[in-house]
Amino acid sequence: MCGIIGAFNSNNKPVNEWVVNQLQDQISRGRRGFGIILIDEDKKIKIKRATELTKTLVDLYLNKANKIILHHRMPTSSENKIQETHPILVNNKKLKHKYYVIHNGVIRNSEELIEKHKKAGFKYTTLRKKNDEEAQAWKETEFNDSECFAIEIAKFIDKNLKTIDIQGSWAFIALQVNKKTNEAERVFYGKNDIPPLRLSATRNKIRLSSEGCGNDIKDFHLYSFDINDLKIKKERKIKIKKEKKAETKKVKEEIEIIDYNHKKQTNFNSSNPVTTSPTNYFNSKDKTDDDDDDEYYPELIIEEATEKINQEIDNFFEIITDENFLYTVEIKDEIQDLLLNIIPILKKAFYEYKQAKTELSLEKCDKEIFAKTKENDKYTEFCEDYYDNDNFQDNSNCNYSWDDGRYNYKRDEKEFI
Repeated sequence: MCGIIGAFNSNNKPVNEWVVNQLQDQISRGRRGFGIILIDEDKKIKIKRATELTKTLVDLYLNKANKIILHHRMPTSSENKIQETHPILVNNKKLKHKYYVIHNGVIRNSEELIEKHKKAGFKYTTLRKKNDEEAQAWKETEFNDSECFAIEIAKFIDKNLKTIDIQGSWAFIALQVNKKTNEAERVFYGKNDIPPLRLSATRNKIRLSSEGCGNDIKDFHLYSFDINDLKIKKERKIKIKKEKKAETKKVKEEIEIIDYNHKKQTNFNSSNPVTTSPTNYFNSKDKTDDDDDDEYYPELIIEEATEKINQEIDNFFEIITDENFLYTVEIKDEIQDLLLNIIPILKKAFYEYKQAKTELSLEKCDKEIFAKTKENDKYTEFCEDYYDNDNFQDNSNCNYSWDDGRYNYKRDEKEFI
């Protein structure tokens, strides 16, 4: 957990006092690592970093500015070192701009991303080699996992990516900087459905914070505003790539389990006569005494998939009809994203429907086998009692026959004296 603060005035009035007050209000979100971006009237940038609160407060009192972005950290992936504080600079020849990014959250696939980014030519500024004493830990180097997110979101903002390859939680503010003039141009911000990020905006000022005044911004949407006029623009929806792949992989793994050895998993239990597989989809829904409800389960899968597809279509129309988004939307990209969202739903529904039908057939077969086995057990028990009877004289008329799974006992009354 970390804290994010952004204060922007369109006039020349400094925002330092408000930033200090907001930092005190949400200091519980992190007090081990601080970073400040100061933007002056000429859009020039000054960065201040600290590992303790006192220096940060001094920096805020000594450096007046009408636009400030601040991050205070609770380290999760690395130690409290100056090198690993925010903001994180993302600068690469493949990007049109450079970016200063502050991030709140935890990235689960950071080890995969750092290798991918290195191959793409990105240099990690927070990567640090541990000294001999620290190296006794489980790895010799460490880096701030927020840098993985910073690179992904910078590429997304610069339109090098259509989806970001991120697993985890994130809320962020990113400052876009002109490479030639080194002047601030735009501020971008957004979040997913886990960490908070609140917005308060009027004609002359914008306030962003993890806690406090304002309203929560909409999840998975990218917003921006020009550093001069502070006019907020809804850019586009932030698509997540890795989570969809993980879901598809999970579906494939579930499908492979269908091919199990039915004989080994058959369990004839008088209290539970229906064979149950460990991967049975019926375990995920409420069972009732009426097994006829199972017959409707495949249809429920189709209904659920239909609802999800309708929701994706509603989201699609919401984006393309948004007044703030109407003249910037790329309709081809949105249609492609819509298809990318719908295809996994259709695939999953197909395989679940197929498995449900298969399991219904297996359960029906198990019921028939169990019924015959149960009746056979009753007949054997009857015969044992019959033979053990002290008055038994003749068992030649004790016969057993199958009749559609039912047993018939034929006895002569003269067998008993």
